[in-house]
Amino acid sequence: MRWETGEAGYHAQIKAEKRARIIRAARDLFLAQGYDKTSLAQITREARVSTGTLFMCSTSSRLRPAIPKTA
Repeated sequence: MRWETGEAGYHAQIKAEKRARIIRAARDLFLAQGYDKTSLAQITREARVSTGTLFMCSTSSRLRPAIPKTA
């Protein structure tokens, strides 16, 4: 049964990596061109994820860490 734990760990790692790419891409785009001028399509292209993956990550306030804080 050990393989089940490894499989779940692998999928969790892939999910975390995609989420990190999305947050990094969103943050970079927000800083470069502003929050209002950044589209979800630009974030998906930059993060190299599908639109569905982006929507799964962006529900609730999961993208909040990517929004730059202003002084």
